[in-house]
Amino acid sequence: MVRMYNLLVTRDAEAWDRKPSRYRYHPLRFLDRSYPEFTDAKIRDRFEKLSAETIAELCSLPTLFAYEDEVNQPARVGKIRSIAPNVDSISITFELDPKEPPIPPDTLLVDCSINFST
Repeated sequence: MVRMYNLLVTRDAEAWDRKPSRYRYHPLRFLDRSYPEFTDAKIRDRFEKLSAETIAELCSLPTLFAYEDEVNQPARVGKIRSIAPNVDSISITFELDPKEPPIPPDTLLVDCSINFST
């Protein structure tokens, strides 16, 4: 069984701390095909169309809310509560898990071998 999670990455240093907990992505950043190494093609194809079913599945997964390398802010763990696709953006409402401590960027990059540079 493959365990999945959402990974949301931004350059906005305040994105995951704002209230209300809502963030907008440009539609081209969602499962961005220009960086195929970030998302397996089968997963991208499965979630590319944001139907009610795929939105429900994405909302059921744990989420890692991270920042690009140059922001140097800790990542957080939480859940996506809703996804609203629009013509010019995808609006995501989320909730951070207060029980999970922030994950320092150097720990995240080393322990998970993740590189957020684009």
